[in-house]
Amino acid sequence: MTAQGFVSNMLHKIADLIKQAKTIVLSTHRQGDGDGLGAQLALFHALKKAGKNVRVLNVDETPRRYQFLQTSRYIQAFESVHDQLEKTDIALIFDTNDHRLVEPLFSELTKKCSQVIFIDHHPALLQGPQPTVGSFINTKAASTGEIVYELI
Repeated sequence: MTAQGFVSNMLHKIADLIKQAKTIVLSTHRQGDGDGLGAQLALFHALKKAGKNVRVLNVDETPRRYQFLQTSRYIQAFESVHDQLEKTDIALIFDTNDHRLVEPLFSELTKKCSQVIFIDHHPALLQGPQPTVGSFINTKAASTGEIVYELI
């Protein structure tokens, strides 16, 4: 199998998990940036349109420079007042593969979600925590947004 075929196969597996899921949480790293926020909001709107029960929950408040995205309409911050996290089928975390950048939310996601998957374009750490099983990392992608585009 070619490298491109492998990447395509992995994305199809994630797409199948999303199709089967009834409840989905989308997140990104602390102090979300344009790539992480853009990826999660794009997938949020696509999943809503497909009739999925999807929620965006980030560790902290969206930085002020991204408020033009009207993030307060769609994103809750774990470290602020937020709706309780219920049992969830799948959590997708964008633009990082290091769970330390998603704490303390990551610990709660691992308790409440059947599966937690990182979707990222940064290489996995040589030393330090490794991404969760089933995570998708494509270092050839220019951004996480590019990966989400392909996923949609």
